[in-house]
Amino acid sequence: MTAAIYTKGPNGPDNPSMNALRAYCRATAWEVVAEYHDRNGRQRPEFLRALEHGKRRRYDVLVFASLQTIGGTGAIGAIRTLNKLVQQGIRFVSVEETYIDSTQESVVALMSALA
Repeated sequence: MTAAIYTKGPNGPDNPSMNALRAYCRATAWEVVAEYHDRNGRQRPEFLRALEHGKRRRYDVLVFASLQTIGGTGAIGAIRTLNKLVQQGIRFVSVEETYIDSTQESVVALMSALA
């Protein structure tokens, strides 16, 4: 399976989170084909680029550290973002929240119900 990694933070693409996500992908035997990193703030151009590439099937699964990384503002923002991923057919895995894993059918069904 091919993976794309997304991180957010001040330290750039070589931050500890990126290294941890790379290690996770190695441990699951997923080939990392793309990495996206946004600095802190409301603007997330790299996340939008990751979504576009996911829609075009340039990778199989988007890997991120936690919902806080992708979610926007609060729980509602996280649910909206996950719903957007599901609607666009982008599978995802949160490394810190192991129950957020759309490679498992039960999570996709839950997200559909929440939408």
